[in-house]
Amino acid sequence: MGTEWLRKAGIAIADASKILRCLPPSAMAYYHRGLLYIAGGEIEKAFIDFNRPILLNPEFPHAYCNRGYCHQSTGNHGLALADFQKAIILGRGNHCFHNLLPLVHWNRGISYKFLGEYERAIGEHNTAIRLSPGYAAAFRERTSVLMLSGQFTRAMSDLNEAVKLRPRTNESHKALGEVCFFNGDFVEAAKHLRHALLGKSDPYTVLFLYLACAKAGQEGSAELKRNAAKLPSSWPAPVAELYLGGRQPEELLQSASTPIERGEAAFYIGEWHLLRDNPSEAIAFFKPPDKPVANSSWSMWQRGWNSPIWKGLLNSTIGAQSA
Repeated sequence: MGTEWLRKAGIAIADASKILRCLPPSAMAYYHRGLLYIAGGEIEKAFIDFNRPILLNPEFPHAYCNRGYCHQSTGNHGLALADFQKAIILGRGNHCFHNLLPLVHWNRGISYKFLGEYERAIGEHNTAIRLSPGYAAAFRERTSVLMLSGQFTRAMSDLNEAVKLRPRTNESHKALGEVCFFNGDFVEAAKHLRHALLGKSDPYTVLFLYLACAKAGQEGSAELKRNAAKLPSSWPAPVAELYLGGRQPEELLQSASTPIERGEAAFYIGEWHLLRDNPSEAIAFFKPPDKPVANSSWSMWQRGWNSPIWKGLLNSTIGAQSA
């Protein structure tokens, strides 16, 4: 989000605050200021502002919906689901709320995913897509759940549909490239991951593009060097240094400062060993991922862990090299 937009949002928040100081308490005024706080990433302040409309008007479904989002953003998924359900109940027959229903079910699916209730998450995304057949984000998010539950064939179908709906959307191509990668179709993975980088720099897409090219037998170091030069120096930039020869695996592990980063480092080191024909070294680094905590997200490698095709490819590679 651009700094100019955030500056204007800050001005709007200040204006809304002046109105609230001058006028009697207004559910709508607090609600709209809460939306501005969300846009600016100030979740705690947004939560307070969505609480106030609920106190003033307990029948206000939009406020429950957005308070649920605040709960979700801070990892309180049980409370988020309760608020989303309340919003759905109150929104029945409410024409103004009807258009938000796909979004509410999409968010419920995200919370169920983080709680590990994958089938319920898929059900929520099914509902979101039924209500809004062109909802590409719902297809992508359902894909994430399908991958986590090992249903890669269905995931591929969803992403092909998402790309048809939004052919220029970076996220759809990134996700499709990810699924192709873990299905072992590295040429197709590279094509979609490269498309995902058009006009946008994403470090994980950069890294997986390099891996896809290397596994497809294509030279990818020069492209990795160009793409890595556009990235910030923070994590996971050190992984690119490993692949470009500027860092050793032990140094990469030392640069990983959180459990999530250490899990990612292990995966990328394992891939590094495979690319160097060291399967016996690689196998020690491929371990099942821990469940994400709070509002953190699954990494690309974690979503691919349950891919039977990828695990078979890994096992056959290691078996062939060890023979």
